[in-house]
Formats: sequence, C-alpha cells, structure tokens
Amino acid sequence: MPRPSRPRRFLLLPILLAVLLCLPAQQADARLSSAEWKEAESLFKELFSQRGNPQGKARVLAKIAEDGTGRAWRTMAEGLFKEVVLFDGIMTELAKLSAEHGELMQRGIKGFTPGDEARVKDVQARLKQLDDEIKDERAALSAVVAAVVEGPEELRKNILQRAKAGGDWTLRAAALRVAVGSMEEKASKAYLLKTLKSDKDPRVRLAGLDALSTAEDGWQDLLIGRLADPEWSIVLRAATIAKERELHKAVPHIINALTHAKPRVAEGLAAALR
Repeated sequence: MPRPSRPRRFLLLPILLAVLLCLPAQQADARLSSAEWKEAESLFKELFSQRGNPQGKARVLAKIAEDGTGRAWRTMAEGLFKEVVLFDGIMTELAKLSAEHGELMQRGIKGFTPGDEARVKDVQARLKQLDDEIKDERAALSAVVAAVVEGPEELRKNILQRAKAGGDWTLRAAALRVAVGSMEEKASKAYLLKTLKSDKDPRVRLAGLDALSTAEDGWQDLLIGRLADPEWSIVLRAATIAKERELHKAVPHIINALTHAKPRVAEGLAAALR
C-alpha cells in the first residue's frame, strides 16, 4: 500500500522547468498552424488539470506531437509531470482512506459508535468510487508515458537525467515507466537496471514492476530479479506477474523466496505456484 505523502507540486516545479529549458526551442518548422497550436494548447491545459480521461489526453498529445518542434516536446514533458502529480494525489487519498478504514474496523471490534458507523459507510463508499477512478487515472498515466515513448529520444534522455538528479518519487516512477517502454535505448536501459534494483522507495520499484507486467520484450530477467527484492510487497507482486504471464523459469526463484518468507507472504507465493 503506498505511504501517504504530502502534495509534491512545488518539489516537481524546479525539475519540470529544468527539463523544459533543456529541450530544443525552435518553432521554425512547426507543422501546426498558430490557430491549431492554440486550440491544442488550450485543450491540453483543460485535460491535464483533472484526473483520468486517458483517451482525451492521448488524442491531445498525439496532436501536439504532430507539431514536431521543441515546444511540442516541452509540452509533452509538462504533461508527464502534471500526470504524475495527479496520480500521486489519488494514491495518497487511497492510502489515507485505507488507513482510516483499518482503524475504524479495529475500533469496531469493541462496538461502533453511531458516528463510527456513519463514517465507515462514507469511507467504504469513497473507496469503492476510488477503485474505478484509480483504474482510469492509471490508464491516463500509461497513455502519457506511451506518448513520451513515441517522442524523440532526446525528450526521454532529458527526463531520465532529471530523475537521476533526484526529486519526488512520482517523478522517478514515471521516468522508470518511460525507461521500460524504451529499454532498447542505452540511456533508458541503464536507468531501468539501476533504478529497478536500487531505488530506496519501494513505490518506485513497484511502478517498474507495473510497467514490466505489460512489456513486450526484455522483461523476463528484470522481473525475476525482483523476486529477491528486500521488500516483500515487491516479491509478491513479481510472483503474481510471473504467474499471470506464465513465466515458468521464475518458478525456482519463487520457491527460493518461499523458503525465507513469513507465513502471510508465503501464502501469496504459494498461490503463485499453483
């Protein structure tokens, strides 16, 4: 479960500005007319001020990419950073509500007060809503990452360089998703190998696993490596993905993890072997 975190907008701003300033600025060869650019830019601002809407965000980024200039790549980088802030916000809300729900359930062992009963209903209703909202927001983030992967390599290099320089976990997680989608590139491969193994925040490594769960090539050994991760939530997620993707060569590694696991973790690993 992601840990609650404070909003990161001000932490991401300097990083965003640095990335944007590093990208090419020429618009002489712009393919969109002034009117087309203004329309796309206006829609971009509207869509990226709110969660979800993966189809709309994918369409506007595709239109912006048609411009083929520095202003297009800067806008796409801005979209990535805006989306990770939105994703962080919804996951933080989930973590806080889940923690509150657990506390309420613990108090309920001795009997709910009328106020507790009302709050439980509210929290459960919101958690149910969040389930669909998170799916939509996750799809939106994936759409934005896919657009960045389709952009020029220089765009990705700048994003990865800024992520390596430090910053919010959501930025590093987004950069890791970009790296998974472009792992055939030298810079992406290097960032992927290092971050997936050694980033101190398990949420970043989990984001990498999430991206690997749908990767087409080169994901197998990277996934197996996470079966030896010191964080058990990552081991369980890796084992689940291995089962879902029928990665049979992961079985010995799951068995090895099983021999060291605590009972609750062992149950999950055993399920991945069935």
